[in-house]
Amino acid sequence: MSTANPGVNAPKCDVRVFRRDNQDLLVLDGSLVLQNSEKVRTQIHDLLDGARPNVDIFLGQLGFIDSSGLGVLVGFHVTARKNKVELRLLAPTAPHMHLFEATRLNSIFKIMNSAESAPILAELAVPEFEVK
Repeated sequence: MSTANPGVNAPKCDVRVFRRDNQDLLVLDGSLVLQNSEKVRTQIHDLLDGARPNVDIFLGQLGFIDSSGLGVLVGFHVTARKNKVELRLLAPTAPHMHLFEATRLNSIFKIMNSAESAPILAELAVPEFEVK
């Protein structure tokens, strides 16, 4: 019987929140996988309550996404839609886009590529707008 702590080496997914006026920018960094999906879901769910009508999730620093991670993103989409929040995924990597296309999730998400996302990041992803 193993006495190892299963959470010790679990992949991390850090969430940084930047807020300005009616817009939140969420920056995900790490991997969005089974071991951390519930934590990320809990961290972000309340930000989709409709208090701010625009929420962007930056995926450019996110590594691996497994099926649980996809489930979290779909859950965010459902919650945002219910609360009349415009949710966009920003700067997904090529592997992310392949995954979204293979699962046809690109048809439900509003996805902006790196070039389209750059002005949003330049405006919002600055220390003075970070929520601590």
